[in-house]
Amino acid sequence: GARGAAASHGLRRRELGGLGDRERVLAGLEVHLRAVGAADELRTERSLRFGDLHVRLHPTHAAARSGSLDVAGDVFVVVQKGRSFQHANPDARILVDKGRYLVASRSRGTSWAEEKGCFAFVPFDDAAPGFHVETREATQRVSAVDQVLSRVRTETLRAHVASLSQIHTRHSLGAGLLEALEYCEGVFQEAGYQSVREPVPMPGGQTFNLVAQRSGAADDARLLIVCGHLDSVNHDGGPDALAPGANDNATGSATVLQAAQAITSLGETRHDVRFILYGGEEQGLFGSEHHVARMSESERARVAGVVNVDMAGSLNTERPTVLLEGAEVSRRVIDELAVAAATYTGLETQVSLDPFASDHVPFIDAGMPGVLTIEGADGAYEHEHTARDTIDRLDFELHREITAMDVAWLAGRSLAAD
Repeated sequence: GARGAAASHGLRRRELGGLGDRERVLAGLEVHLRAVGAADELRTERSLRFGDLHVRLHPTHAAARSGSLDVAGDVFVVVQKGRSFQHANPDARILVDKGRYLVASRSRGTSWAEEKGCFAFVPFDDAAPGFHVETREATQRVSAVDQVLSRVRTETLRAHVASLSQIHTRHSLGAGLLEALEYCEGVFQEAGYQSVREPVPMPGGQTFNLVAQRSGAADDARLLIVCGHLDSVNHDGGPDALAPGANDNATGSATVLQAAQAITSLGETRHDVRFILYGGEEQGLFGSEHHVARMSESERARVAGVVNVDMAGSLNTERPTVLLEGAEVSRRVIDELAVAAATYTGLETQVSLDPFASDHVPFIDAGMPGVLTIEGADGAYEHEHTARDTIDRLDFELHREITAMDVAWLAGRSLAAD
């Protein structure tokens, strides 16, 4: 492995788990893996950066002569939730595994299963620059933000996750989702919110989003959104099978609830704050797409940031890490979250500008600054979409740290003058 501090660009190298600088031949490709140095470009031709690895692919001489494998057409970058792509495509040839991010190849004439909302894949040459580690300098702590963070507690997050994951399944079309909605409505009500169920049509019936909001005092108030999906699923067992969904996504729902509870300690905010829990995410982002479609142009123009929380409780890295995933339109919010992480938590931050497969994407597609906050990407949670996604597998110190970052961003931004 390689370890060292970078001298520029705010990036740093981290332990490679024994990979080091290597070449290997796999599936007709020479796969070049080496530790990233601080001065490295984020991407060069037919290469990508995955955290602490620089990945460069070339066909082997034999493959090049025979034309049996085209780097542009047969090699793909995959972005997945947990191990959803690998579960759906067990025969895929994995060239590079960085948890949420994979490089995979397939033979010509073959295809892969597709599951919108779970994973996506694009040709290697069309992919964005992967993800990288960013460090930010901590800023001076704000007393009002510290006041809000004093209400973010591990035991509260655990209690919310326990209450939601003990429901047999929160399938988008089932009675369990209604039970989960009732629980969340009670939490919002106790915190002083009036929540509204938003009906969402989807194949097979109707599901619901749950929306709670508090208004800011400013005449020119912007809109801040914290959201996550409430539904769970067991892909192998079907809609009636046990699907506790503790990590995916009772953790994200718990963060939304905790944020709503904590922000009330401010009394008054300058900007409007909206909390959304979606149905229909696991079947294809139906809840978030519906909510975005119902937003007027003037409302969309007021949005200053959307933070989507999806899977925040599995420690996949050597140190507590969060991945911030968005697009160029999201860059300011990503930067604000990274500063919040440096100032108020011990999290390391990874950044990707290649958004896929969660409820931040519909906002980004509509030109709004959406960001996914998700557990670090070096490894991946193995139990999503199964009966094994249970509370005993979670790290609630990590969950609290990610929640604290999100809440610190929300508190600070809700009071800001711009």
